[in-house]
Amino acid sequence: MSKQIATNRPKRGAARQNTQRAGSRPQRIRSLVAPTRVRVIGALIVGVVFGLFLSSGLGTVIAESRETAHRWEYARFTFGRADVTWSTPDDHYVAEEPDDLYRYIADREPQGHITSIGIVNLIGSRGWELESVSYSTDPRGGDNYWFKRPVD
Repeated sequence: MSKQIATNRPKRGAARQNTQRAGSRPQRIRSLVAPTRVRVIGALIVGVVFGLFLSSGLGTVIAESRETAHRWEYARFTFGRADVTWSTPDDHYVAEEPDDLYRYIADREPQGHITSIGIVNLIGSRGWELESVSYSTDPRGGDNYWFKRPVD
């Protein structure tokens, strides 16, 4: 046999009863709506002020960036199965071996066997920045290394 303990809590599903004692002051229920509205309105005001601040300086930034915008020139180094190539806006060179291309770009003899990484490092030392690499899945194709550098 189970014994029930009396509590002041209503049972589940039962309507809550007014448990306020006679003669006591009614308790105020804090409104959650008012602080939420204040927070939302405050956030909107901060957002508008911040947006105006950003937009006022944005025109200046855009104008300055147009004046100092770099113009780029691009080049491509292709490490193919049969040959290697170096193409710039002013030059195009095709070599059968990476060593030959290294000699052409560096204007000196290579130190040991040259790989694609050796040529990429040489190109980088000449002021070119590696932009992207695309690897070929075609056995007859080659891997393309794209470079850029600012034009004065």
